[in-house]
Amino acid sequence: MVNEKCKEEVFHHMEDALAVLLRGLKDYKNGESKDDHTKLLDGIEDCQIGSRNAMMGLLLWNVPMGLSHAIGHQLGSVCGVMHGVTSCIMLAPVLRYTASKSDRQKQIQERVLGIWNKVLKGEESSLADAVSNFVRFLELPSTLQEAGIDKKQDINKVAERTLTDVFGVMEGMGGKDDILAILDDAKGGEMQDGWLGGGAPM
Repeated sequence: MVNEKCKEEVFHHMEDALAVLLRGLKDYKNGESKDDHTKLLDGIEDCQIGSRNAMMGLLLWNVPMGLSHAIGHQLGSVCGVMHGVTSCIMLAPVLRYTASKSDRQKQIQERVLGIWNKVLKGEESSLADAVSNFVRFLELPSTLQEAGIDKKQDINKVAERTLTDVFGVMEGMGGKDDILAILDDAKGGEMQDGWLGGGAPM
């Protein structure tokens, strides 16, 4: 949805996919925590439908996934992080970075944030913070530190390999320094240097 190649027709399709997926994740987590088997199963069903529909942007309209996905591929191959968890860690830092670099990207993110707040009845002020807070609600890792990644050589290798990833070599994705800045923002805890003057709340 935040890819600038995403046309209006695609955006409307993805809007529905996002809503279903968010509801599914919320219901799954609430069902799990409250031992509500019916809600948990409803959540699983919506997650499957939402995930499938979210793939249609790539499969039907050829709108590629972005930088968080490219970095995620390398976190898996270099550091052994599960693919589903890589987005939990990288999506918010990438959103924060791209919003700081492009007014157009900031506008797109604000539009997606409106959908996010409507579905979850939230009042988040940025899409990056909305993602970070939702990941914490799900009790999944949201930083590199939480995933046990703290070696500088590993982070450097992730940055280098991201530049060769099919989703990392696209126009406008930046260079190695950009990737390292995003990874620095994703570190979390005492390791975080706060290259944008803070980062997501812990």
